[in-house]
Amino acid sequence: MKNIALLITVLTLFSIYAGPAAAQGINGGKPPIEIKPGTFEFFMKNGLEQFSKNNFDQAISEYEKALKIRPADVDALYNMGLCFQYKKDNQAAMRCYEKALAADPRHYAANLNAGIASDDMGKTGDALTYLLKAASLEPGRFEAYYNLSNIYLAQKKYAEAIDACRRGLAANPVHDRLHNNLGNALFNTSNAQEAIKCAQTAALINPKNETAFFNLGTYYEKAGEPKAAMENYKKALEIKPDHYDAQLNLAILEAESGNLISGEARLAKNKLLNPADARAYYNLGVIYSMKNENQKALAEFKAALERDASYAAELEPYIKQLSGGK
Repeated sequence: MKNIALLITVLTLFSIYAGPAAAQGINGGKPPIEIKPGTFEFFMKNGLEQFSKNNFDQAISEYEKALKIRPADVDALYNMGLCFQYKKDNQAAMRCYEKALAADPRHYAANLNAGIASDDMGKTGDALTYLLKAASLEPGRFEAYYNLSNIYLAQKKYAEAIDACRRGLAANPVHDRLHNNLGNALFNTSNAQEAIKCAQTAALINPKNETAFFNLGTYYEKAGEPKAAMENYKKALEIKPDHYDAQLNLAILEAESGNLISGEARLAKNKLLNPADARAYYNLGVIYSMKNENQKALAEFKAALERDASYAAELEPYIKQLSGGK
C-alpha cells in the first residue's frame, strides 16, 4: 500500500471581482449650491445617500425617479446598475450599463462593471470585450487589468495574464492581488523562483493576504523546499484557519516528513470543512495504510471513491485487496 502517492498540492486563484467602481456624484461630484426637492439633483443625492448605507432597493427607487426626469442620464443609469450589481442581480445591472454605454460608450466604470457582471454570468467573451475596452479608455488604471488577469488565468492563457498583470502593476505597484496573479502565471510557465518573489511581494504589501502565503507554500514545494512550504501554509492558516487547501497540503507534507499524527489530525479536520471533497479521505486512507490500520484505510478509500469516481482505476484494486479479495 505504501506505493500510493499522496495527492499533489493545488493553487488558489482569487475570484473574479475587483469590486464595482464607485457611484457617480452629481455634476461630476460638484453638487449645486441649492438642491430643491423633486428635482433630478435631489433624487440623485438621495440615491447616493441610500447607496452609502447599503440600502440598495431604496437607492434604486431614487434613481428611478431621477431617470423619469432625465431618461438617458449616464450617471443615474450607471448608479442604478451599480445597486443591482451589489444585489447580485447582474442581468438588471447589465440592462442599466448597456443603456449608460449607449449614451456614452467611453464611460470607463460602466465598461469595467459590465465586464465584471458578464463574467459573473459566465459570459466570458462579453466580459473580455468590456474589460479590454475599459483598459483602452484608462490605461493608467489597474482595475480592468486585474479582472482581465483573473479571466486569463482561468483560461490558462498565461502569457496574456502576465501582460495584464504587468500593465496593472505599472498603474498600481502595490496591488497585492496583481502580484499574486503574476506569480501564479509565472509559476504555471515553470518560473517558480520568480513566482516566489511575486508572492513574497504580495505578502509584504498585505500581511493578511492568506492566498499569498498559500501560494508561497505551493511554490516552495515545487522548488523542493518542503520546510519553507510548511512554514507558509501555517502562516496562511493563522490568517484563515479554515483554509481547506492549506490544511490539506500541510497535512500531506507532514505525513511525507513522517509526522503521521499531525497529518491525520489535519485531514480529519478537513473532512469536516468540506465533506464532499474526496482528497482528504484519499490522503487519510494513505496515512492509515502507512500505519497498517487497514480497516480505517479501507473506509477512507471507499469514501473517496464515492465522492470522486476518477479514483476508480487507482483505488479499486486496493479496496479489493483490503476487503480480502471480495
